Amino acid sequence: MVPSLRSGRIVVRRGTAIAVQLSHYGHRYREAKRSDKIVSFQNSSEYRRVLRHYLGKQLLTHYQYRGPSLSNTLVVHLRGGDAARRLGLWFNEWASPESMINFVSACVKMSGLPHVRVVTQVFDGPQVHTALHEIRRLARATGTFDVTGSKQTLDEDFALLLHAKHACLDFSTLGLAAALINYDLEQVYLPLLKNRSRTPKQRGGYPMQRGQGIGFTLPVASGLKVYHIDARGVSHRASGEIVA
Repeated sequence: MVPSLRSGRIVVRRGTAIAVQLSHYGHRYREAKRSDKIVSFQNSSEYRRVLRHYLGKQLLTHYQYRGPSLSNTLVVHLRGGDAARRLGLWFNEWASPESMINFVSACVKMSGLPHVRVVTQVFDGPQVHTALHEIRRLARATGTFDVTGSKQTLDEDFALLLHAKHACLDFSTLGLAAALINYDLEQVYLPLLKNRSRTPKQRGGYPMQRGQGIGFTLPVASGLKVYHIDARGVSHRASGEIVA
């Protein structure tokens, strides 16, 4: 048992405050200017194994989805706050606001689903994510799908991501973690990230081992289709080929 302060066995001393400047992943691993390199080391197969083994059962039990069927619904997660600035800062080709619009447009068009459910911090007002404006514009222009937002709690939003069958995910730990645990996922669309290296080994691609589950991706699984969409809105399958 942990002793209480009253027992006298714990001595509390006055500490010294240290100013800390928050930074990105690269700085954490002494790669201050190469956070893209650090992300390229991610082993999504190992992440999925750890998440499902240690947390999966508990999370799936706690975050239960009780809404309508998601069979014909594309769940779109748009990261709020620093999303656009951070993605553009880390990955040059995503610096333009148009890049995320291209990405989301491609996800919606490729899915061909009649319902789009958006998970984001702000659904109405001046702080709405720019990509959400594009989803609404497409819905009005084509008339082929409807758009609904998730004005719910974080718990309900995570449950939606955890049980989605079709997902379009922004560059975010929340969405990726949910997708790695999700046993119902059939299709997932992810941003194709490219590192800044132009060596023959990496060929300017990011990451080259997408089909092996390395980098910002999902590992190969039976019944799961993984698409990587670049900043122009061009889709690539996990094995690397361009999808027409």
